[in-house]
Amino acid sequence: GSFIDSNSADGMRKCLAGEFSSIYIFNLRGNAMTSGELRQKERGNVFGEGTRCPIAVTLFVKDGSAGKPCRIMYCEAGDYMTREEKLNELVRSESFGEMMNAGVMREIEADENGDWINHRSGIFEGFMNLGNKKEENRAAIFGDKYSRGIVTGHDAYSCNFSRESLCVNMKMMIDAFNSRSEKISWGRELRQRAHRNEIITFDEENIRMTLYSPYVKEYMYFSREMIQIVYQIPQIFPEKGTKNLVICVSGLGGNKDFSVLMTDTMPSLTVIASCQCFPLFWHEEVESVLFGVHTERRDGINDAALEKFRLHYKDDTITKEDIFCYIYGVLSSREYAARFGNDTKKILARVPFAGEFWEFRDAGRELGKLHVNYESADEWPVELSGYSGDLRVKKMRIVEENGEKVIRYNEGLTIRGIPREAWEYVVNGRSALGWIVERYRDEVDSKSGIRNDCNEWCRECGNERYIVELICRVVRVSVESVKILNGLPELGV
Repeated sequence: GSFIDSNSADGMRKCLAGEFSSIYIFNLRGNAMTSGELRQKERGNVFGEGTRCPIAVTLFVKDGSAGKPCRIMYCEAGDYMTREEKLNELVRSESFGEMMNAGVMREIEADENGDWINHRSGIFEGFMNLGNKKEENRAAIFGDKYSRGIVTGHDAYSCNFSRESLCVNMKMMIDAFNSRSEKISWGRELRQRAHRNEIITFDEENIRMTLYSPYVKEYMYFSREMIQIVYQIPQIFPEKGTKNLVICVSGLGGNKDFSVLMTDTMPSLTVIASCQCFPLFWHEEVESVLFGVHTERRDGINDAALEKFRLHYKDDTITKEDIFCYIYGVLSSREYAARFGNDTKKILARVPFAGEFWEFRDAGRELGKLHVNYESADEWPVELSGYSGDLRVKKMRIVEENGEKVIRYNEGLTIRGIPREAWEYVVNGRSALGWIVERYRDEVDSKSGIRNDCNEWCRECGNERYIVELICRVVRVSVESVKILNGLPELGV
């Protein structure tokens, strides 16, 4: 049933609407490739665990009425329905004729974009492009100076909470490559290097920090030789110590609601669904007589965009950093996600001229400070119940006690006293706290047998309380973020 709404099937939908006289659809949903609240709404799949794809019963009719618009009748399973409830609904429905007589089918219209449901807004395409890679359109705010997050192609080897383990894993992988062993994960790039008889040397200087998931950092072996696709990340973070900021937004084709996150750390593709990263600065290699080949820093936002903002708001004091913060404020707005969520799943995010530039600039600046500096935020005073001195984690869980969500840290320790608002701050389909609970664990990759133990992060940084403190800090970040988001003005567009 993914063809009903997927971005890649818009051409198929146009062809179907042109080919048939009538189309009847009962969308049973069950898309397991979503997450968070959206996944809960999709709920059960009628085929159980046999598939992760959404399922639909579809009837295509040709009755010879050529030249008339296709009539599309549609019905979908309700939110949170279980597999059994959906199967019972199928039995009760009997046929599309019965469903038509019962009045549960509604007629939907195919628009010029080929959308059948979740139609795009009529004004979104009039907003400013964040970025555009096409030569004929450099009017976008960042031009073509943006990048997807890093794709390693073999995360189990290339990313780890432990720097020491990462060194061991990468040496093992490089040795296996050099000996042309089939024990490792061979991607297209490695096979091409092997075909050219290349030999790769391990270099510990290639170990960097990456933001692997929202509010979760890991070590990554960042080398063009071993990374499957680096995109333009080397122009954004050319060296270990490069100071920069990027706004990560949902890219095209994602199964999650629109999301945005600012970071000062090299982002992985997994930070945000199909992550696209827009930098405050980018770096270019240039050659001069005096300095030879060297790197120069450029502004991410181009001069034309700056001029547009100044003209629109009639304010020459606006700077490119102001625009960067304004963008983060606008894209963080709940109104933006609610009104333009359908658009952002089909085209890259765009930015309107909101009614209040400085309010969104201020909100974006404050949110950026919170989200970039989350590891140094003040700890929220939670309650540590059952603490006996053991802070090692195997797998944390979020459970509900008397209407309150708590975190089962380990067999002895439970973290209570987390404000309800902390769970309302959602990034990439899950609460920020939910990402910490999900990612900070001690696990072994089933394919490679490689262990990724979050407790090693604590040991290597010399702070056994790191994860507990991180939870307390992210509670603070979440509560303050919700407060700022609740105080945002309307977009005014």
